[in-house]
Amino acid sequence: MLIVPSNHVLGFLKRNPSIIRLATSEGSSMTMSPSGPIILVVDDDPDFREILSGVLKQNNFQTIEAAGAKELLSFANDREFDCVLLDYNLEGETAFHVMDVLADSANADAPIIIMTASKEQSVAIKAFRFGVADFLPKTSLGFRDLRTVIEGAIVSKRQSVAERLELERLRAERAIDLVTGTFSRAEFERQVQSLGEADPSRLEPIIVVSFDIYYRETLHRFGQKQADTFLRETIKRLRTHSDADDIWGRTGDGTFACLAPAIRDRARLKTRLDTLREGLSFVFHVGSATLSVEPELSVLIASDDEDSLSDQLAKLSRPSTEPTTRAAAQPFADADESAGGDNAGQVERRRVRRTRVLKAAKILIGPSTIDCVARDMTEHGLRLRLDQYMPLPSKFSVRLTESSEEHPVMLKWQRDRECGVAFI
Repeated sequence: MLIVPSNHVLGFLKRNPSIIRLATSEGSSMTMSPSGPIILVVDDDPDFREILSGVLKQNNFQTIEAAGAKELLSFANDREFDCVLLDYNLEGETAFHVMDVLADSANADAPIIIMTASKEQSVAIKAFRFGVADFLPKTSLGFRDLRTVIEGAIVSKRQSVAERLELERLRAERAIDLVTGTFSRAEFERQVQSLGEADPSRLEPIIVVSFDIYYRETLHRFGQKQADTFLRETIKRLRTHSDADDIWGRTGDGTFACLAPAIRDRARLKTRLDTLREGLSFVFHVGSATLSVEPELSVLIASDDEDSLSDQLAKLSRPSTEPTTRAAAQPFADADESAGGDNAGQVERRRVRRTRVLKAAKILIGPSTIDCVARDMTEHGLRLRLDQYMPLPSKFSVRLTESSEEHPVMLKWQRDRECGVAFI
């Protein structure tokens, strides 16, 4: 079995590429060709990228290379790939930054295989919790095994996507959603249309409650079974805070719509929205992991004719255009993780009262400044939101524009455009 070379022999192997050979595709369950699967290789070591790409190409894989999230951003939506080989420890960032970019791209369904030189079991556990297809140690990486893992990940992902599409098709054909017991979207629209035809003068408010980003986070991290459990928990809470004559339908993956005949004025509507917002904010548990859930509420009028009801529901049932606004700010947290530790990941503990005031601020890195918004400030630190993603160093300073206060800080976590910092 051929082993991935360590750094001190990379130069020799580059000068002698014929030494490196993957096993041939004979006996493989997947047929390879010069136009076979495209593999994205993300590693900040150019020598390792070149060698890994070389042996993959010799076995009829196509390859695309990137050094990190910043380079990947330049083509993630323009080029297609079937699988990702991702180094865990990249310069100035971790694999999870790259996964954020991939999750928001046209290649979100590509399976991810993480490679690392780390022997810590916690790294592998965290990777699998974030939904990676496989986790391979660089120090003993056999290329024959790597090919098998890549083929298996691609086949498994294709089957998963096909099953998901089939479930969506079957769900659309049913009148009742089997997971939640509510009307399907098509049946909900028929119910609303029927009531509207019976009394065209009535302007019935439809309340749309979206948990879509939380549903997708649960599905991505823990699979369909836990995602369905999350939906059942949300619909139980929805029914608790509903009137007997309310009509509920599941209009998206994690989105529900309610026709509320009893609501006839703005005061009642506001009261209902406040009740739902409070009653549907909860903590969802999967083992030791937790997810803080806050619903996204919208209202439309059933008899508005500017857009059809179906079009309006479609707009409100799509995944959020800025998933990081909530999903990144409220990720799954592990009960055994410490917010103060260097490996706190994407977790920010709410142990003390925070000031929810948005303040203009600047990140100071040497002579450079980066505009951002500061919020959730405590005596220990604060949260920052950048205008666009860029990896941040472990230490820098933050200046609050209004007061000119300048604080040296340490980066505790970063997910896409949001990060948490602690005062030094």
